[in-house]
Amino acid sequence: MAAEEYRECLKNQCVASGFHTVDGCQFFFPGNDPSAVFNCAACSCHRSFHRKNFLKREPERSPSTSRPRAGGIKRKKEQFRRRRRRFTAEQKEKMLACASLLGWRVGWLRAEVESFCEEVGIEEKAFFNWMRNNKRKYETKP
Repeated sequence: MAAEEYRECLKNQCVASGFHTVDGCQFFFPGNDPSAVFNCAACSCHRSFHRKNFLKREPERSPSTSRPRAGGIKRKKEQFRRRRRRFTAEQKEKMLACASLLGWRVGWLRAEVESFCEEVGIEEKAFFNWMRNNKRKYETKP
């Protein structure tokens, strides 16, 4: 369970003039009056204007669970890097020809793109990504 404490006041005192100024209240002090419990005694602002800080409480551990497990040192999970897709020169030439025929836009020609990708041996996502990345490099403007 996390406890919370309220820190400095963040209320902008000069909002009407277009500036940002805070009053300098560094900590929320609840008022003594029961009707004003949520107002700070120092700056008279509501508690919601003060920055909320969450304090984490760790659960108490019993002596039986505090011992290390058998197996030695814990290792970090290996992070796998996404493998970059490599195209052959032939695939690049065919993709360039197809993209220029399409006008570097797919539009309503999904069936043609799907058959082209099956013919060349690439995924549609890979072709769309290649088009997006190479459009400026190869596109000729009229």
